[in-house]
Amino acid sequence: MKQDLLSEYRVRRQMLELLSAADAASLAKIAAAGSLQEGDEYIEVDHPARGVQRATAGELRRDKLILRRAVERGTWTQIVALLDGVRER
Repeated sequence: MKQDLLSEYRVRRQMLELLSAADAASLAKIAAAGSLQEGDEYIEVDHPARGVQRATAGELRRDKLILRRAVERGTWTQIVALLDGVRER
């Protein structure tokens, strides 16, 4: 259990380090709006082991998310690759 938490913390830190200033600004703008578009793919920063999730129409989210449409393609690919080590069992 302790090892799982350490892995999750490590992945969380690495995900955030991959974000550029432009990515962070885009994510902040979307977070201020408060709702997701149907089909938006996202990763919960605080729960990376849940993997990539898909939003339903009008879903309101206030937690920390990384949305696929808000970050560069290469960044998204790197972030998703990090998740392999922390998938929920």
